[in-house]
Amino acid sequence: MNVTEQDIRDGTFTHGIDVYYPPILIILGVACNILVLLVMRTRYFRYQPSSVYMIAGSINDIFSLSISMTTHWLHVTFDVYSRNKARYICKFLDFYGWGNCDLGILITTAMTIDRALAIKFPLKKNDISTFRRAKIAIFAVTVITFAKEFHFFIGSDMVEEDRSERLCDVYPKSDFYKYFWTKIWPWFHLSFLVICFILMFVSNIILICSIWTSSHREILNSVEKFKFDRSLVRGNKQVQTITPMLIGESIVLLLLTFPFSTQLFISGYDSAYYQTAPTHFVFSLTFYMLYTNKCVNFFVYLATGHRFRLGLTELITMCCYGKKKFRQSLYQSTLGHMAFPKPRIHSSGEHNTVFEHDALSSRSGSETNNNSKSDQEKTGFTILSKQSELNLQHISSIISRGSTKKSCPCKGNATLDLSGDSIRVVLSNNGRISECSYL
Repeated sequence: MNVTEQDIRDGTFTHGIDVYYPPILIILGVACNILVLLVMRTRYFRYQPSSVYMIAGSINDIFSLSISMTTHWLHVTFDVYSRNKARYICKFLDFYGWGNCDLGILITTAMTIDRALAIKFPLKKNDISTFRRAKIAIFAVTVITFAKEFHFFIGSDMVEEDRSERLCDVYPKSDFYKYFWTKIWPWFHLSFLVICFILMFVSNIILICSIWTSSHREILNSVEKFKFDRSLVRGNKQVQTITPMLIGESIVLLLLTFPFSTQLFISGYDSAYYQTAPTHFVFSLTFYMLYTNKCVNFFVYLATGHRFRLGLTELITMCCYGKKKFRQSLYQSTLGHMAFPKPRIHSSGEHNTVFEHDALSSRSGSETNNNSKSDQEKTGFTILSKQSELNLQHISSIISRGSTKKSCPCKGNATLDLSGDSIRVVLSNNGRISECSYL
C-alpha cells in the first residue's frame, strides 16, 4: 500500500470521528454534568465544601462542551465559518478553549489539596475546609487561568484553508511573541501540568495513608466513654466517602488530558506539523480524549462514590414520587429504627428519662444488642444502630436549619428534628415525649 492510499484511509477515518463523535460528547457530557449538579444539591453533598469544587467543575465542563466543542464540530464537519468573521472570534475561542481546560485541572487540584489538608489536620478542619475558602479558591484559580491564557488575545487567528483539524491557531506577528510561543510557552505549559499532577498525586497519597493509619479501634473505645474528637470522626467519614471519587477523577484527568499536551509539546507548536493525515489523526484523537474528560466525571463518581450513588438514588426517587412522599417515607423509616429506654422513677415521683445520642458515633451491631440493657440501666444512654444514625442525619439535612432557637418539636414517641449532636428527651408518665431540647 502506497503513501497516498494510506493518507486517504487515515483522512476518511479521521473525518468519520470528526463528524460523529463530537455530538455524542456534547449531548452526553451536558446531560451528565447537569446530573452531577443536581446530585450536589442533595443532602449528601449540600453541606460538604467539596461540593463547591464539583459544582464549579461541572459548570465549567458544560460551557466548554456547549461553546468550544460545538464550534469545533461545526467547523470540521460543515465549514460554516467565514474567514473574515472568524478571525476575531478565534481570539476568544483560543483563550476560552485553553482556559476552560486549565481551569478544570486547577479546580481538581484545589479540591484534592483541600481534602488532604482537612484530613491531615482534623482539629482545624472546620477552619480549613469551609464554603468560604472553597469559593475563594475557585476565584483564585480563575484569576490564575485568566492571566495564563491572556496572550491568546494577541496572536490567535483562523487557520489556513488547507488545514481542517481545528478552527483557530496561534500565528505570531512579532519576533518577541514568536520566541515566546515556540520557546517559552511549551515548557511553561508543560511545567504547569506537571506541577498540578504532582500536587494531586501527593494529596491523594496523604488521603490514602490517613485512612490506613487511622485507628478505628481507638475511635470505638472512645465512643464507649462518650469522650471522642467529633471533628476527627467527621473528617475520617468524609474522607472515606469522598477520597475514592477524588482519586478516580485525578487518574482519569491524567490519562485523558496529558496526551494532548504531550503531542503539542512534541510538535513544537508548529502550525505546519498537522498538514499530513497521520498527524491530523493524532491531533483529533488526543483532542477528543481531552474533551472526553469533561463527560466522564459523572461515571467516575458513580463508580467510586457510595455517597454519590445515594444522592443519585434520592434524586431519582424524588423525581418519581415527589419530595413530600419521599420525606414521609424517610420519617417512617427512622421511626422504625428509634429505640427509647423505659422511664425511670425518681424519688420525687416524677417519671422522666434523659438520654443522649450523638449522630456521628458508631458501634458494632452485636455489641449494641448485647450491652443495650445494661447501658440503659446504668447510664440512661442509648446508642442507636448505624442505620438509625444514617436516617437521623438524613432527617436533620432535610429540615431547615435557619431557626436560631435550638428546640426540637416532638411527635409521638420519637424525636426526629435534629440539627445538633446531642438531644435531651423527657418522657411523661404514660411514656410519651413531653419535652425535648438540645444539650
